[in-house]
Amino acid sequence: MKVILIGAKGFGKTWHRTVKSHGLEVVAVVDIELEHSRDAVRELGQGEPLTLQQWISRPTKFKADLIIDSAPPFERFNRLRAALTSGIQVLAAKPLLTNMSEFEALLHLEEETQRRVFVAMQKRFHPAFQKLFNDIRDRRSDFHFVKLILEVDGEFWTPGFEWRKKMKHPSLWEGAIHQLDLLKWLLDLRVRHIWAKSFSAPWSNFESPPDFLSFFECENDIQVVYLSRWNNKSRQPIHYFSGLTLESARDSFEIKDGRLFQNGVYCPTTSDEERMMDLSVLNEQLFKALFITEDIDARMTLSSKYHYQVMEWATLIERAF
Repeated sequence: MKVILIGAKGFGKTWHRTVKSHGLEVVAVVDIELEHSRDAVRELGQGEPLTLQQWISRPTKFKADLIIDSAPPFERFNRLRAALTSGIQVLAAKPLLTNMSEFEALLHLEEETQRRVFVAMQKRFHPAFQKLFNDIRDRRSDFHFVKLILEVDGEFWTPGFEWRKKMKHPSLWEGAIHQLDLLKWLLDLRVRHIWAKSFSAPWSNFESPPDFLSFFECENDIQVVYLSRWNNKSRQPIHYFSGLTLESARDSFEIKDGRLFQNGVYCPTTSDEERMMDLSVLNEQLFKALFITEDIDARMTLSSKYHYQVMEWATLIERAF
């Protein structure tokens, strides 16, 4: 498979393992900074280094089967349009886009070009979440209380903090998209009512309040409480592979540090639970499901149409602030 990589630093580097393990042919590496593209080409040992402007001005020059877009979501619609109209499918980082009008235009564009866009929601490929999904998939309506807590220092991203700090409600639009996708995938939640409050901290370096507390009333009498903090300075953060609790009348499930517990008892999944928290490893699993085994569930729930529903949910939260 021939691929073009957009975004050479940060999340973009987490795809190098997939390129090597699946023997992908890198046609080009694209970044705003040409030197970043050159660094990635040297590391991969293949591909033509390009600036974003060089690629988007002549996208049909570079023939590929797939574009993996790991660059920030701003201006992504232009990149998606260039890819799809060139006949190339796309796998992009979340959030796929930054507003719903662009999203609706994208869905029409996919229909017109008959090319697909997928979203890299790789967190669900961790074995603890996979086991939880399989254990509850036939009794989702049993669970009536869901608690989700995320507390991290949102400045830890390098080099991504600079663009994240400028986002409006960044832990919602950049961070919570992962968590909302996970809740929808696990429980197929349908929200009836949302209460939400955004807030910040005196020490915050974000330009918009990054933190929020929300409460969802869902169909089947499911209640969800969600706390998301990017201003956490605690020595004991609750990261993206922790903080999820599901409760029913007869049992409870909890995810802690990439480990699944049922009624407080650890449920082993694999000896590689810690290694599987590495995004490079998870990306490899996601790519395999989408393009090697072509798993039907993965291709449906990682599609732009499915992601649209998650983005609608985030939009409702923001409106409730």
